[in-house]
Amino acid sequence: MKKNVIVNYLMNLFYQILVIALPLITTPYIASIFQPEVFGTYTYTQSYVTYFTLLGCVGIGLYGQREIAYVQDDIQKRTKLLWELVFLKAITITIALTIYLIFVGCYQSYIPLFLLQCIDIIANIFDINFFYQGLENFKKIVSRNIFIRLLGIACIFLFIHQESDLYLYVLI
Repeated sequence: MKKNVIVNYLMNLFYQILVIALPLITTPYIASIFQPEVFGTYTYTQSYVTYFTLLGCVGIGLYGQREIAYVQDDIQKRTKLLWELVFLKAITITIALTIYLIFVGCYQSYIPLFLLQCIDIIANIFDINFFYQGLENFKKIVSRNIFIRLLGIACIFLFIHQESDLYLYVLI
């Protein structure tokens, strides 16, 4: 087995363990800050954001990963393909975001929370993890994701202290 494959496997394994373990740290803290109704509102609105994000991404990540892997040694083809996929993803997410905003406009409850969480949909335009996965460079992905997760946890413990911090929690 190549050393690169082993390193990629171990990096992903460590990251998956971290993803499972971190909620064990943050969930009790968040549950002590937010009442069940408040946190339930957050998770309810976040579930809709997740649906619209899935609609906007429409499998581009998996397709992109495979296509980048096919042309990983040809820099010109790889670059062209990357920009085509980013453009395609921007179009599909813009469509999903438009439908989401129409949905939010028709929905009468939790509008500020829905609007704040649309940042999550927009952020997916800039997610090019598929590129590094296609290049089999998991070290960059995992390192960045670990840093972002740990930064998020630090921000939660530093800035979330009362129930009125819900919108800040959403931003984090």
